[in-house]
Amino acid sequence: MTLAVTPTGAAWGWGNNADRGLGVPYSASNPITQVNTPVGVGLLGAVVEAAPCGTTSFGLRSDGTVWHLPSLVAAGGAPSASLVVGLPAIASMGRSGTALVGCSLPLVGRDKTVWEMTTAPGGGGTGVLRAWNTTVRQITGLPAIEQVSCTGNQEDRGTCLAAASDGTVWAWGAQAGTFVGDYTSPGRTLPIQLPAPVNVADVHIGGACTLARLRTGEVWALQECRTFFDPVNPGVQAGLFPGLAGVVELSVGNEHAVVLKADGSVWSFGRNVLGAFGDGLAGNASNVPVRAVGINLN
Repeated sequence: MTLAVTPTGAAWGWGNNADRGLGVPYSASNPITQVNTPVGVGLLGAVVEAAPCGTTSFGLRSDGTVWHLPSLVAAGGAPSASLVVGLPAIASMGRSGTALVGCSLPLVGRDKTVWEMTTAPGGGGTGVLRAWNTTVRQITGLPAIEQVSCTGNQEDRGTCLAAASDGTVWAWGAQAGTFVGDYTSPGRTLPIQLPAPVNVADVHIGGACTLARLRTGEVWALQECRTFFDPVNPGVQAGLFPGLAGVVELSVGNEHAVVLKADGSVWSFGRNVLGAFGDGLAGNASNVPVRAVGINLN
């Protein structure tokens, strides 16, 4: 499922509608489980952010409240959205890897606290009454946090990284210890501070590479990115990522990363699957950033 938000706060979505996460009702005689073109997800209300979570949707409204779609659906009926209770006013929603059903989503409060929101299906299934259970818990032991990125799913709780207001990076979860060299017992139930880097603006966990954007506009690889690229490539070692400066936004996926520079240019590196680099080629791999052609976002 993909969700997008317009400047006016309208949420749009397309893709997997198996649990009515796009707000499109269906029944056994009219199984609309896939939506191939964008539709308005008006049940979330006017939102500033929207995030898919498994086969359901969450929307963050301007008042700091978070809404979940669907909360309860019945055969042939329209789904409804519900307020997620137990949270402070939320400033931003993180992104997390998901299972096919249910997931965990990180949240950052306006008070710079961090929360985990977990959703799981209750009874029922396709075409019958189905309830969704959403729980929240605060992640303690952290300084003031600006941004969070997580990977994993409901079963293993995943691994999370957080960028703090003081520029430090903190980790917790199933593989957090690997960031400090512990591959024997990597799980951490309490957050730990990474020794490097400092002066971090935001962090991003990808499928095979984890990167931090520094406040200087440079990019730091928190772990070796060898498997991020084609096996014949030498990969990139942990530390300052070569060839990147003036970066204002960064996004890391399963097989490639994309950066936006201050001059409006867009650059990618990793595996160029299905033309992901936007440079007119496909099927290759590069650990040197490649510029997309014909686009400038300034």
